[in-house]
Amino acid sequence: TVTLAGVVITGILTSVLGPVFLKMIGIKDPVAIGLSLGGTGHAVGTGTAFRYGQVAGAMGGLSIAVTGILYVFISPIVASLILR
Repeated sequence: TVTLAGVVITGILTSVLGPVFLKMIGIKDPVAIGLSLGGTGHAVGTGTAFRYGQVAGAMGGLSIAVTGILYVFISPIVASLILR
């Protein structure tokens, strides 16, 4: 339940603060917007990315998938290093 709360809070914060931060630093590329919002905000961030267009939304979904695949392969390696 702690993990769930962390994911939900991260998604909400990304949806609220992400667009403000992207505007503040001048990011306008839909690919960069989608990757940043989807990668940090999970499904909620991807929903926010769709407000910027279909390309940004698609990149948000892609970033969730790639991040998940990387976690599957990297997590056992990191765990084995920590649990030595």
